[in-house]
Amino acid sequence: MRAVKQLRVIIFMLFFSPLVLLAEDVHVIKERETLSEVLYRLSIKPLYGKRGTVAQTIELNPWIKLRRRRLLYPGDVVVLPASSERSVASEIVPPLLEQEKISEDPTLPIAPPEDDSSALEVGLGSSSMRVSSKEANGDGHLEASNALRLDARYGLSTGSTTTYLGVGHTSVGFESPPDRTLKSPRLNLLDRYLGLRHSLSESLRLDYRLGQQDQTFYRSLNLTTLKLDRIPVFYGQIAADVILQRSSSTIKGLRFLGRYHAPFTSNDYKGKSGHGYQLGAFLEKAYERFQLRGNLFWSHDEFRLKEIDFTREDFGVGLGLTWDLDPEVKK
Repeated sequence: MRAVKQLRVIIFMLFFSPLVLLAEDVHVIKERETLSEVLYRLSIKPLYGKRGTVAQTIELNPWIKLRRRRLLYPGDVVVLPASSERSVASEIVPPLLEQEKISEDPTLPIAPPEDDSSALEVGLGSSSMRVSSKEANGDGHLEASNALRLDARYGLSTGSTTTYLGVGHTSVGFESPPDRTLKSPRLNLLDRYLGLRHSLSESLRLDYRLGQQDQTFYRSLNLTTLKLDRIPVFYGQIAADVILQRSSSTIKGLRFLGRYHAPFTSNDYKGKSGHGYQLGAFLEKAYERFQLRGNLFWSHDEFRLKEIDFTREDFGVGLGLTWDLDPEVKK
């Protein structure tokens, strides 16, 4: 890994040496460092404003604009605005010669926190759904091949953590079984949630969510007729995004999700706690002001009622657009 980082520094110096000559400092990003923290610690000020050193640094490193929320990662080589307190050699020589890290002066002031940024996310998905029941007098199931979901949420990010509030709407139409008539086969399901996303490292992100989602159940009205019911159920879930490949503007990875369903009671149903899980793959592409995300998923949820168990399975695809509302990136 150290050899790879050294090679990146050498390549940077060979291909971008004309740019380096226009600036005095080059910095290799270390673990948990942020751009504003580096500039503040090196007294390259003022940080903010149209001609602040943060804006100047981004002009010297236009690739930063392609990163979602301008995140930097260990090993990134950043050209800094000219400063009389440091030299290029002080940043390039240590990683090349594998010198020991010089401890930082504990008397240095703590860097100011990063500015908050906000984003609006919109998602559209399509899936096939299967709701199955297991009871003493036999098993049954209903299927839907045209479930459409629309999501909208607002997120506020600070550093590597994002909190968000959202709502999802799913329109689904079920097919009647051969020997039964299905009363009101189409349902509109709502999902209201509050969540938190946090990047633990360059290769792992966690997503926590609490919400209330409408679930689908059905019952027999008589020997020939079934009725669909929509019951809101509280849930909590945690998802782990494992990043397999990352470039300056593209991320590819896998998602693993576990879900808990709280007990619920209605006029016709009394449910115990349930659980579910989801497996998926995703691809993210970042641009200067927005990000595209595509995903493929399969999920399985189980609900335990008094004398019957329900299982819901979904298989589908989704496409999402995240628009950055941070005014700092405006031209």
